[in-house]
Amino acid sequence: MAAQKFAGGDGSPIIADCIAQPDRGAEIDYGFTGVCHQTANRILHPTDPRQRVSTARGYVLSWGLYGHYGLDPWNGEVACYAPGGATLTQTKVSAGTDTRDTRQSSSSLVHSHSDTRVGAMTDRTALSEELSELIETRLRDGLSNEQFNGLVDAIDRMRRSQRELARELAAGDLPGRELYLVRLNTLLRKFADEALALIGDRSFRAIFGDAGFQPEQMIDRKAFLQGNRVR
Repeated sequence: MAAQKFAGGDGSPIIADCIAQPDRGAEIDYGFTGVCHQTANRILHPTDPRQRVSTARGYVLSWGLYGHYGLDPWNGEVACYAPGGATLTQTKVSAGTDTRDTRQSSSSLVHSHSDTRVGAMTDRTALSEELSELIETRLRDGLSNEQFNGLVDAIDRMRRSQRELARELAAGDLPGRELYLVRLNTLLRKFADEALALIGDRSFRAIFGDAGFQPEQMIDRKAFLQGNRVR
């Protein structure tokens, strides 16, 4: 199948469908490895030029916690693309046995994944580059070096703390999902307050939007406690 117009760019709906499997959640474990923004970005991954839902409400806050594409696992990022940039492959599109032939341009749809591996998002250099890009589209004057580096530090601390919370819950050291959510919301509030004090109201609102002032609403409590993968 040739590339099709898809979400504002050329892309492969078949690869997108494969990435979305098995439950349209794109392997995102809601509240642990991402939220709806990261699910959507994964499904949009096969667009060229690559599209993201970066203008959605609350996006920069959720990016701050989970990055553009969420945390591992993301097996579909590799499994749903042709290995080695092959031009004709069998792409698995469901949890069953259904497969379809799809023709892809090795220069467009079959991407090098080095720029999107979810494990790489914890790297400070990648974090800084992504934050700079997000700020440039939202704040004309930018931030001072001190403010920018301070914001990078705050995001890095928040990410590390969230990973530790998730580890504690998985190990049984944290009794239940509700306590995880309470502590995660406390972490989000602490970050928002720190960032607001660091960069000021105008810059904070421009970068994080109104959602930044209500960080506890980023994760839908009912959906999370029910174990749903997407909002």
